[in-house]
Amino acid sequence: MARLALRNLSRNRRRTLLSAGIIALGCALSLVVLGFVERSRSLIQETTVQQFGNLQIADPALLDGKAEGFEYLILPAVQSQVEDLVRAERSVLGTTAQLALSGLLAVRRTTAVVRAVVPAATEPTEHPQA
Repeated sequence: MARLALRNLSRNRRRTLLSAGIIALGCALSLVVLGFVERSRSLIQETTVQQFGNLQIADPALLDGKAEGFEYLILPAVQSQVEDLVRAERSVLGTTAQLALSGLLAVRRTTAVVRAVVPAATEPTEHPQA
């Protein structure tokens, strides 16, 4: 069986080379696309960390897309618990609470993207390094 396949490959060299070239080109294009997707994902992650920090905490209802009204807001008691847990972590250098909002603002025929960050009323807390 293998002898028959090799004989057909050697008889049709032009078709064999064309097929091998097409396969190589397809593999190369696949690697380029995968590299592009991976780099895009990496840039999105880096941008998110630069804008919002390494740790973001949200109510599970917000992440599930099931929140209605103001159900996605974290209650003050839960916020205190989260802050205590984060402050207890030795590798954390500081914390701050903020509320980030984004949306569209439309006036007549003009629409603009709006992004607002409302900082907490308190100053950022710095934790001593050990």
